[in-house]
Amino acid sequence: MWLVGLIFGLGFVSLILISIYSEFKDSYDYDDTWGIIKYGGILIIIITVILIGIFSWYSKYSIKSEFKLFLPTYINMTPNQYANSNLGYSPKIVIVDKDNYEIHKYHFSLPENQMAKKPSEVDIVVWIEYGETFYDYYGTKKNPTKTKGYIGHYKITLIDSKSKYLISKRKFSGTGKDNFTYRTRRGSGAPKKKVFSPSREKIMSFILNRY
Repeated sequence: MWLVGLIFGLGFVSLILISIYSEFKDSYDYDDTWGIIKYGGILIIIITVILIGIFSWYSKYSIKSEFKLFLPTYINMTPNQYANSNLGYSPKIVIVDKDNYEIHKYHFSLPENQMAKKPSEVDIVVWIEYGETFYDYYGTKKNPTKTKGYIGHYKITLIDSKSKYLISKRKFSGTGKDNFTYRTRRGSGAPKKKVFSPSREKIMSFILNRY
């Protein structure tokens, strides 16, 4: 499904680029200075955004590839007892999705100076384990059980990659609500599932500050 979406997206962007380039060429042929500036600027902006997106995707892909062979080692670590680890002010961190055996998306929310980009840089291994518990039903008087509400739970464990000492661990849970509002595409109706998760900022703050 994602491949179909990608192809459709690329086709749509290509049509836009062709249309704008056609306008730019006409402006150039007729010596329309304002048109050259306008459509030339739009082309530059679109191409820049595309290049930034490609670079971002490639950067993430490269980092994931670097760690692929080391994921079993990180995930199957057996942490020792709690101990103070002398890791300095800005240790390098790798964040692992323990459930799915992959680099977690939160890894790319780390500051540049603390994001490990290859295994040899890793000072701290972070496990993220995720789960959900049913909270309540939401809906209308006509259909009160249309949407199932869940609480999202994140279990965070920080381990010194070299000594295997357990640095810290904590569980974060979202907060359920009595009701919620949402926007849907026309004709799609109410969602079948709603998850109340803790904020990314709160989780990242714990990982970076270790308390």
